[in-house]
Amino acid sequence: MASLKDKANNILTDKTTNLLPENIKQDITVLGVTGTYSGSSEDDGSNWFSLQPVENSSFSITKYITSVPLLDISKLTSMDYAFQNWTLLQNVALLDTSNIVSMSYMFSGCESLTELPLFNTSLVTSVAGMFRDCDNLQTVPLFDLSAVEDASDMFLRCISLKTIPQFNIGNATNIESMFEDCESLTEIPLLDTSKVTDMESAFKGCRAITTFPQLNTSSVTIMNYLMQDCENLQTVPVLDTSKVTSIINGFKNCPNLTNDSLNNILQMCANSVIANTFYKTLYYLGLSEEQATTCTTLSNWAACEEAGWTTGY
Repeated sequence: MASLKDKANNILTDKTTNLLPENIKQDITVLGVTGTYSGSSEDDGSNWFSLQPVENSSFSITKYITSVPLLDISKLTSMDYAFQNWTLLQNVALLDTSNIVSMSYMFSGCESLTELPLFNTSLVTSVAGMFRDCDNLQTVPLFDLSAVEDASDMFLRCISLKTIPQFNIGNATNIESMFEDCESLTEIPLLDTSKVTDMESAFKGCRAITTFPQLNTSSVTIMNYLMQDCENLQTVPVLDTSKVTSIINGFKNCPNLTNDSLNNILQMCANSVIANTFYKTLYYLGLSEEQATTCTTLSNWAACEEAGWTTGY
């Protein structure tokens, strides 16, 4: 008798039931396993793919799949949530993703993945949550992200990720929580963030980072929690805050900031356009009382005070 794992693999590999678009069906039973193997080809030309079998207390097919074979998805345009929470997934074939425009949460929760092939992502506009909670992901190839607009949560809680390539995200407007809690990440490359407006929590919890790069933040309006819990962060340049309206807890729990970096942060505060005076304090910025006291002795403190800032302590 075939095991549950064998049944799961047969659903993916059997010639009459594999995930060719013309074979994708709703609520079918294959080898005794009932599930929704869903796909759609709409009149407007959009297509999507999902393999989310019906779950019950005794069986969920996604718990047994360890590899994705070479599937024909060339006619599809979306892979949103396609392999979400396939917790044992380790190997993925080089799929033809040349027509895919969205990969949101595609591998979210695939905690056994350590690496991936270089998919064609030239048309993809959203990679939101694509690798969220991929606990063991250590490296990713240089995906073409030139068309991406939303990269929020892309690597959220990828706690084993050590390096990232210099992605071309020049069209991205949202990188909220993109690298949040990537605690093994040691370096942030000089990404093109010229169109980014939302950086909330983008690098929060990157505990191994010591130096923050001179990113282009000329379009950024939100920096809340930007570098919170970056415990080893020492160096911060003067970032462009000319459009920033909120930096709540932007530097909370960053105890190793140098005096030069604190002075740069003061200049950033003075240059920001935060309107609510309630939040124009070093306390709400996330600086400790000791750091705030040091700030009052630095050269940019006068400009900060003139702009309406106080220590908050």
